[in-house]
Amino acid sequence: MTDGGRDVIDPREFSVNWTPAVIFSRDETLFAADVSTLPNGWVRAKRWDTSKVKIPPHAVEKIEYVETETFHPDGEPQTYREQRLVDADALEEAHRIAQPTVEADDVDQEAIADD
Repeated sequence: MTDGGRDVIDPREFSVNWTPAVIFSRDETLFAADVSTLPNGWVRAKRWDTSKVKIPPHAVEKIEYVETETFHPDGEPQTYREQRLVDADALEEAHRIAQPTVEADDVDQEAIADD
């Protein structure tokens, strides 16, 4: 899936190797397509717009993993699987994050700055 020429992750069809989660940190709350903890304690997150971020361990307050389901895409071999978000609200939020409008970006930046 693309948004204005850039690749974005489709929350209805993404890699079974990814672990979507919400990361609560001191600075912001981040809903990410894939979250992993590195050996040094830092948290690596791939956003729905495919950008990546690392968060230091002292800044992470909590990580909540998001429920997914595995499925076989039409036309693919039975051994090929993908996953999708189960919760409708999470799906809507992932779509909003992956394809933000300029207006939404300005609002989000102001809200973060107000913290």
